[in-house]
Amino acid sequence: MKVIVMVLMASFLGIGVPKHYVSTTNISVGDTFTYTIEMPSDIVASIEPSFNGLEIIESTIDRRPTATAHQFKVQVFSVESLMIPTVSLTEMNGLAPMDLDPIFFNLVSVLSATANELNDISPVFNIWHVNWVLLTIALTVIVIGIMAVMAWKKKQAIRLAISDEIKEPPMSIALKNIQSLKRQLSNDPMVIKKSYFQLTEIFCTYISDRTSINVLDATTVEMSRLLNKSKRLPSEVTEMILAISKRMDHYKFSQNPELNMPNIDNTINQVIEVIKKVDQ
Repeated sequence: MKVIVMVLMASFLGIGVPKHYVSTTNISVGDTFTYTIEMPSDIVASIEPSFNGLEIIESTIDRRPTATAHQFKVQVFSVESLMIPTVSLTEMNGLAPMDLDPIFFNLVSVLSATANELNDISPVFNIWHVNWVLLTIALTVIVIGIMAVMAWKKKQAIRLAISDEIKEPPMSIALKNIQSLKRQLSNDPMVIKKSYFQLTEIFCTYISDRTSINVLDATTVEMSRLLNKSKRLPSEVTEMILAISKRMDHYKFSQNPELNMPNIDNTINQVIEVIKKVDQ
């Protein structure tokens, strides 16, 4: 690096020759050291050195009896090109041009004495590493879990199937409820009228369970439309269902129905006959 020397004033030739040196050659990144260029005392010059990897943070001039020392406080901020390059001095006040040899530095490691090499940081975990033991355990747990779920589902399906098998048939439930209704009958017209409503509910519940058609909440007209549309029962059976439903409507809603035991016994027998006919 060429040092630009500007001669500000010339005087008589002094004693000594230019030289340069540093306070230390062993440095680390971030360290500071002093770089000095000594000129003969009779030469006054402005010296502004510059070099890569080093930064001048302060400069002073120390005037001594035998020399003028240009001192620079320098900080290291790079690990590349750690050197003071050749300094070329031009002719000054009769002093012949000359080159000052480069100064080389020794980079001191910031590691401990037992670790004197700069190495990459080892990865915390090798992403390509496969722990076959853990993988085998995980797969085993997953397989056991899947088998357990499948076994549980199969057990539930069997339980539901058994439950469906042991569930009492709709006809059996309907006949049992009719027998319970008959035990509650009396000659009281109000009891008989109420029994027609109960008999209708038993009958419509049976038809709904047997055909999967909800006629429990339907009127007789709606029941006719639903049963004829579905065609799940023979037409003659459908006609019997509608006939007995109309008969019960008569006793439930007409002005002066004959609410006596013979009539309701006859109606009950007809309902039982229709239920058995549907279940054939």
